[in-house]
Amino acid sequence: MAAPLSCAPGLWKEAPLEEIAETCSAATFAGVEQRGVALSSLLANPDPLAESGLVLSALSLHEPWYDRAVTLTHRPPLPQLLDGLASLNPAFCILSVPGSNERMSTAGWPNAMRYDALSASEHATLVDTVQSVADMIRSIGVAVAFRPRLASFIETEDEIEQFLEGTEPELVTLALDLGHLALMEIDPMALIERHGARIAYCYVRDLDEQLAQEIHLGMRGLPSAAAAGLFVPPGRGFAAIRKPLRRLLRADVCQWYTLDLQPDTVAPREALDITFDYMQEIEAGQD
Repeated sequence: MAAPLSCAPGLWKEAPLEEIAETCSAATFAGVEQRGVALSSLLANPDPLAESGLVLSALSLHEPWYDRAVTLTHRPPLPQLLDGLASLNPAFCILSVPGSNERMSTAGWPNAMRYDALSASEHATLVDTVQSVADMIRSIGVAVAFRPRLASFIETEDEIEQFLEGTEPELVTLALDLGHLALMEIDPMALIERHGARIAYCYVRDLDEQLAQEIHLGMRGLPSAAAAGLFVPPGRGFAAIRKPLRRLLRADVCQWYTLDLQPDTVAPREALDITFDYMQEIEAGQD
C-alpha cells in the first residue's frame, strides 16, 4: 500500500484494546486510532499495541478550541496530554471542534442557513488556539492534523477554506473525511486540487444513498441516520470516493487512511476486510 491503513475507534463498541489490536492485525491493518479520553488507559496498558506490532496512528481531540480557556481545561489537561503523547508517540494528533445543538439539527444539510457560525473573534481564537496547541505538540515530534466534521463549527466548504487560509500548513495539516464531504456535497477533487499537499490523513467511509437522502430531505437527523447505517465501508455506498482516493494514493502525500464507521452497523472484521480489498483495487488501478 502507498500508505498504511488504520481504524478509528467509532467502529468498536466498548471493545477492549486487545480485541481491537488482534482484529486489526489479522486484517493486515497497520494501526489504530484512539480518542483523547483513552489516554490514561493507553498509558497504563500499552502492551496490546506493542505485542501486535500496530502503530497508534492518531490520538483524536474533539474540543471547543474557539474558547481560549480550553488550553487549560480541556480533557486531558495539556501537560498530561503532552507527556502522554511523548510516551505513546502516535503518528498524529487529530484536532476537531464541536458545534452546537443547532448545528446538529442541520448536520448534513449542504444548503442550510447556519446562523450560529463562529464570530470573527471566535474564529480568530480558534485559529490561534489550534496553532498554539499544534506548535506544542509538534515540538515533541508528533504531527498535527485538523478534521472538519459534520455538526461542527468547521463544517461547510467556506468554513473549511477560511480555517485553512488562517492556519499555517507546516503547523496544521488537513485530515480529510470523505464521508463528511460527500454528505455536505463538497467536491473532494476540487479540495484536493487546492490543498492536496496539505492532506496528511484521510478518513475513508462511504454513504448509504437512502439514508443520505433522508438527511437531505430533513426526514432524519444525523445521529439517527448514523445509527441506522449511514456510513458504510468504501465501495458499498454511492459516494464518489474512488477517484479522490486514487489521486491521494498517487500523490503519496497522505500518510494514513483510516476507516471510520459507527458501531453495530457492520461487523468490524468484515468492514476491515472490505476496506483493505477496496484500497488494494485502487492502488492497482482497477475501476
